Amino acid sequence: MDLYPIRAAKTAAVAAVAALAGWKAFEALYAWADHAADEQTSSGAANDAWAGFYHYIAAGLAGIVLMPLVL
Repeated sequence: MDLYPIRAAKTAAVAAVAALAGWKAFEALYAWADHAADEQTSSGAANDAWAGFYHYIAAGLAGIVLMPLVL
C-alpha cells in the first residue's frame, strides 16, 4: 500500500488548519491593536502617530508563529 496519498492528505490538512488559524489570529490581533490605538488616541495618553504601535508589533509577531506550518 502506498502511503504517499495519506501523507499528502495529512500535510494538506495541517497546512489548511494552520493557514486558517493564522488568518483568524491576525484578524483578531489586529482588531485588538486597532481598539488599543483608538483607546490611546481618544484618551490623549499617547502621540497619535505612535498609538497602538506595540500592539501592532505584538500582533504581527504572534501571527508569524504559524507561518512555518503553512509553508
